[in-house]
Amino acid sequence: MFVNLDVRTIYLVLAVLSITQALLMFYVRQVHNNSSYVAEWARGNALVALGLCLVVVSEIVAPALLSTLSYLLIIWGTMHIAFGVALVSGKRPMRRLFQIICGIFYLAYLLAYVVGMQGVGGIVLFTIAASIFYGYSIYCCYTAQRDELRASLLLVAVMSGAYLISVYIHLLGASPADLSNPLQNSMWHSGALIVNMVLSFAQTFMLLVITSHRLQMELKQQATRDPLTNAFNRRALAKMAERDIARSNRRGTLISVLMIDADHFKNINDTFGHTIGDAVLVAMANKIQAGLRIEDILARYGGEEFLVMLPDTSLKHACEVAERIRAAIADMALPELPRQFSVSIGVAERQGVQQSFEELVAKADQALYQAKNNGRNQVFAGKPISAAVPEYSDEEGVALA
Repeated sequence: MFVNLDVRTIYLVLAVLSITQALLMFYVRQVHNNSSYVAEWARGNALVALGLCLVVVSEIVAPALLSTLSYLLIIWGTMHIAFGVALVSGKRPMRRLFQIICGIFYLAYLLAYVVGMQGVGGIVLFTIAASIFYGYSIYCCYTAQRDELRASLLLVAVMSGAYLISVYIHLLGASPADLSNPLQNSMWHSGALIVNMVLSFAQTFMLLVITSHRLQMELKQQATRDPLTNAFNRRALAKMAERDIARSNRRGTLISVLMIDADHFKNINDTFGHTIGDAVLVAMANKIQAGLRIEDILARYGGEEFLVMLPDTSLKHACEVAERIRAAIADMALPELPRQFSVSIGVAERQGVQQSFEELVAKADQALYQAKNNGRNQVFAGKPISAAVPEYSDEEGVALA
């Protein structure tokens, strides 16, 4: 059935489709500034579209030269599409290596053009190049460490594999006469182009789905995370605290809270500048997070103050966690900061189902205040007490040096 289809028409339809995809992706790039991978796909589709247009024009003007240039543009575009897939998979594209590979293919195409073998030679070289770039895309999708995108990336990998299979079937099934003339009306040319068209549209659709999903994740992160330290913000903390308090009430489990504050942070900002101060906060957050479990919650509570919520954790174990964090930060050296810095930590344990999260935080904050008064760079934990007894007297608290 493919024999009756005009190959030139299919090339033009495929070129229009590629141009449309490129324009759509350029628009998405303008809307979503952080999507560098979309820019790569847009460039790739634009180059492929230009190459396809040259294939059609080559029948009228300089067929050998334009046919060679069309293959070069399509390979170049395929490389950029592979770069985009690598970026969205969380990998750094091997630009220098692939640019060298592209250069080698360019020289090989020019050689084929000089010796008059641009037809069959071009198809063979394109098949090899497609194997490299699409194979790299499959590898990036299959090894991606992004669970939230894994299903979509695996579909992109399947489409890339299907395209490679169609390219090899075309190479092995078409006659030398068909291979030497890309505009020859034949079942192999028409079939390969239609498969390319369907897979190109499907792959673009999946890539846009991935872009939309990533945009949603970024918006969610912006709504729940502190942009500097990547710790949760107070709004997200309030929601998670409500969830964990309800769970604690149902199961009868404990919750402890750490209030962590950088010592002499204002002096650091005034002496070394806010850029160094920001670096200190980022280093603090990273070091705190490294000492926590998956279920523990780290939030930036305000300024240089962080809050850690520890579900299913007693006061004793919370103090042990706090002391490990304090010691780790005290031992940490920052190239930007020519002196050591420390933190003070207040610890409190929730007492009874009637105690709200705000009351628990207030207890931890009072313990932090006591740690500051005791000389800083230490952990202070309030012992469980009744509401009628004044909180955090010398007999009711424990300081951990």
